[in-house]
Amino acid sequence: MRWRQIAKKLRKIGFTEGESSRHRTIWNCPCPTKEHPVGVENHPSKEAYPYDFKRKLGLHLKDFGKL
Repeated sequence: MRWRQIAKKLRKIGFTEGESSRHRTIWNCPCPTKEHPVGVENHPSKEAYPYDFKRKLGLHLKDFGKL
């Protein structure tokens, strides 16, 4: 899955784009406490996966898998 596809899925379930660096973007969850941030690599030609996404997506993992 490319990083743009992951970003599209995260937007659909309510995540907002947070801090961005050269190699990674941090996405904030829609929870009021923002306790499930997810980092995604920004490399256009490689496969990208959220870092520790199973642990960090927390309650949002089911929603991410449905899309």
